Amino acid sequence: MNAGEYTVVIVLDPAFGDRILEVGRHHDIWIAPSDVNRDAANRLRKLVENDAEKPLVSVWTNPLTGGNEAEWFGILQDIEMHHGEYAHNPVVTRLRFIGVAPESHVVAALR
Repeated sequence: MNAGEYTVVIVLDPAFGDRILEVGRHHDIWIAPSDVNRDAANRLRKLVENDAEKPLVSVWTNPLTGGNEAEWFGILQDIEMHHGEYAHNPVVTRLRFIGVAPESHVVAALR
């Protein structure tokens, strides 16, 4: 990974569960809500609470699947609001999606 790269992970798999602990140790992470994902997110927050550079661990309130354009707009808007040029230094340079592949119009909008 490039030292100047800042990755934000987007987990839309409602059954990702304990794997959140590994992925979220190294990157800021946004997570689709479900009981197993919330439990893992809470454990991750406790695990990193004393880390000097603890990652941001966010769980969306409403279920997300990335199944339509409006959801993608909301997902990207959240990422921009919290990790974009006016909110974070460094700004997000890479998105990693888990549980869904973004549709071509989403990828085009990111370029």
